[in-house]
Amino acid sequence: MKKLIAALMASAMLVSLLSGCVRIPKNTAGPSTSDNTRVSSPSPSNAKSPSDGYSAYMDMKGDAIDRISNSVSSDDPESLGVAMTLVGYSMMDMSMLWLTAFTQDAAVAQSALAMMGVKDVKVTGSGNNYSITYSDSDGKAVTQTCQYDPAKDQLTSTLKDADGTVTMFFEYINLGGAYAAQYYYPDENGTYQVIRSFFDKDNIAAFGTLTATAEPDSIIGKSSLNEDFVVNSESYIIFKDGELTTFDQGGE
Repeated sequence: MKKLIAALMASAMLVSLLSGCVRIPKNTAGPSTSDNTRVSSPSPSNAKSPSDGYSAYMDMKGDAIDRISNSVSSDDPESLGVAMTLVGYSMMDMSMLWLTAFTQDAAVAQSALAMMGVKDVKVTGSGNNYSITYSDSDGKAVTQTCQYDPAKDQLTSTLKDADGTVTMFFEYINLGGAYAAQYYYPDENGTYQVIRSFFDKDNIAAFGTLTATAEPDSIIGKSSLNEDFVVNSESYIIFKDGELTTFDQGGE
């Protein structure tokens, strides 16, 4: 299964415009070869901008999804459900694509986005706060803001439509060799759809989805999260120590 679907391909294109170096996603169908190697993203220790931090986060998330997808059998009917769930967790990053534009040089980012056909682009950055405004397909303004702490490698980003309504909220924290992340957005029922994840470099990959009646508490500043962060009464997947556990609507 292709890792992070179109999100990574679009990210790679944008990163290449911003940095001048192409980052090639590896082929997840099997072991890497000389034809599918990629340039490593900046490590959390030297990330200076949201673009750096988000790229490192995406790398580790992609590897975590690889481990799950490689653990299931294509002959198992239940594996199709797992694969489709993983696609959903990957596609969440499509709405956060413009985080790759939040570099330390707003002018370069703005030019790169304009080259990709994004209209009415305005990128600003001051300290650890960044903002991008652009026009959607209907000509309406869309705003994405970002707060990034390079010392702790933790990030929050909010996407708003022309009316100022939050359409997506995203945050991640670096836990030293692992990440915890949370996405949520309002639905038509007045509740929130929440997507949570926890993954480390080579062992744990955990993702969960739930419905909340109110905005969930922020994870920024927390330091003791683990794979239990994704556990809920609706749906989650945990891959740890080579063992895959799936839970959906009361059944494991």
